[in-house]
Formats: sequence, C-alpha cells, structure tokens
Amino acid sequence: MENVISHVCHMTAPNADEEETDYAQDLNYRERLLIHRNADKREERQNVIAARIILESFPETKIKIREHHLEEGVKNPEYEINGMLADRKGIESERGIKWGFISAIKQGCQIVVIDLNDRMWSKPLRPNTIARMIKWRHRDFELGTIKKCYVLYHERAVEVNAVHLETGEVPDIIKKLKPQNTASEIDATA
Repeated sequence: MENVISHVCHMTAPNADEEETDYAQDLNYRERLLIHRNADKREERQNVIAARIILESFPETKIKIREHHLEEGVKNPEYEINGMLADRKGIESERGIKWGFISAIKQGCQIVVIDLNDRMWSKPLRPNTIARMIKWRHRDFELGTIKKCYVLYHERAVEVNAVHLETGEVPDIIKKLKPQNTASEIDATA
C-alpha cells in the first residue's frame, strides 16, 4: 500500500469541468476525493491525509473537502462523505472523543471523523478506552443524529455505527487499527 501520508504535495488535478465547479480532483484518488479551492488552508494538509486514509480503507467511499466559512459562529463541516456532512476531530486524548461528537453535532454533521494521527500518533492505541468513549455516545447513534464514526490511527481507518454499538463489536473494530509491525503499540488492557 502506498504511503498515503507522505504524498500531499501536488495533491490536485484540474477537474474536467473546471469552469463549472470549484472543486479539483486529488491526483491519487481522482473523482473519489474532491477538494474545494476555498477549503480551510490551515487544516487542508491534515484533511487531505485523513480523507486519503478513509478512502484507502473504504474503496467505495467518495469524499469532498468543502469550502471553509463560519456559519453563525460555528465552523462549517470540513467534509461531505458519501453525501453526508462530516468533520475531522484531531483529539489530544481519548477523552476528546466526547467533545468531538458534541462539536460535530453542533455543526450539523452526521459523521464524526476521530483522527488519532493529529495529536496521538506516538501514543499507544488503547482500543477498550476508545471503544468505551464512543459507546458513551450511543444516544447520538440511537437518535440517528450521528450515522457513523470513522476512527483513524496511523494509516488505517475503521467505521463504527449503531449496529456495532448494539452488538458490542466496537472494541474489536478499534483493535483493527493496530499497526501491523508493532505489537507493542497496543495497550489491550486499557
């Protein structure tokens, strides 16, 4: 698998209908990843990296990185994933998952992208703690406010939805994020 993180330079190609759209295609993922010309420049690199990780893990997915602007004091969602609004939350600890959900809901998102790469890259993966924090948001899934949550760690993404919460599969799903070469990166007891 090509390293999705190291190839962010020269990331877009012109769209065939450039005059009709404000989006450009990603060089690697073409029409599966469209980037708005007015996307948030401060977070564009992290947003592209996270989008590529999701696309690598979920080949049928399509993502748009949206135009950046404030709506009534609330930052607009960064992504549209398969037609649903989503926002990337670069959390500093597992406890940030709660605030990531709250913030995404305020933004009108149906999908939350929990990006452990942003500030937790060098920390060990603690699947049970992450699963517990997501399970505490079960009401968001039950009410249909949140349809799914992607969790990203290193170059992998997993998806959690209401069915996974009901069946108790969340810890096993999060364990799939384990880096292939480093068994010591996972603290299975946490």
